Amino acid sequence: MYTVYNTPMSEFILKLFAMACMAIDHIGLVFFPQHRFLRCIGRIAFPLYAFMIAEGFAHTEKSGHTGKYLMRLVLLALISEIPYDIGLYGSFPRMDHTNVIFTLLVGLLMLYGISHTSSLPLQAVIVVLCAYTAEFIHSSYGYAGVTLILLYHLYVQYGKDKNTGTRILILCGIAMLFGGYYLCHNARSMDPSTVIAVFKRSTWTQTGVLASVPLIAFYNGKKGQDSPVFRWFYRLFYPLHLSVFTLLRIL
Repeated sequence: MYTVYNTPMSEFILKLFAMACMAIDHIGLVFFPQHRFLRCIGRIAFPLYAFMIAEGFAHTEKSGHTGKYLMRLVLLALISEIPYDIGLYGSFPRMDHTNVIFTLLVGLLMLYGISHTSSLPLQAVIVVLCAYTAEFIHSSYGYAGVTLILLYHLYVQYGKDKNTGTRILILCGIAMLFGGYYLCHNARSMDPSTVIAVFKRSTWTQTGVLASVPLIAFYNGKKGQDSPVFRWFYRLFYPLHLSVFTLLRIL
């Protein structure tokens, strides 16, 4: 059970924030790359999606529907790839990028794997293999994204019942680890000038990750407003909004 119940921060609200911030991020990437604040706002989105993977896994494991959850992500990742490549980068296929749903899928597979074995060494192997897979297929956020899903899984399992201050501290630590990890990942180079340029360009942008902390910390564990229409809109929002970008490029 969650410690906080009297906040409006339901699953419905988190999903609205995730979709809105992702759309803002992609608008900034495609149309206004000079306005870095749009990308900063966009940094809120992935932590929310990663958290909801951890939350979704906890619920589907109890109900026995994790297989269906995995299949939905497989289909969503596949149908999103063409609009992702064309809508965001203007070409297909792109061998150096795959869409973020693949990262969420690999993260969910990791959670399924480590939850169905009690062997700590085997769990470690599963985590490493999944992190490597994300890097190998060049999915968005790569091993940093998979690691974030794992950290949120641990938070859902062991941290969500803590008092408010403790939850915020835990989530701040997770957010800073992810932001710093991803920043270093982008800056990997033997050329000092390249590393400095990446840090100058992206450090403050990655601080947007911290804005996800209060949203998750005050999540009340409830669905909020829910309907089949909204559930399908949320699931399909990713490929649909990318398809709009694709049409705008074509037209």
